[in-house]
Amino acid sequence: MAQDTETLQEVAETAIHHLSRIANILASAARDVVTELGEMVSDVAEVAATKRPQQVEPPIEE
Repeated sequence: MAQDTETLQEVAETAIHHLSRIANILASAARDVVTELGEMVSDVAEVAATKRPQQVEPPIEE
């Protein structure tokens, strides 16, 4: 009975260890994705700003 408990505890500890590593991998990947999305939005905004026609003020009538 004691050996079964020790085996169960070892299996639980190993599972928790691996699950925590997986959670860290997923959190890191999510952070990387958010960073890339932010950079992409910045790039798109920059390109859009350079493609806008210059605003020309109408001539002043005298």
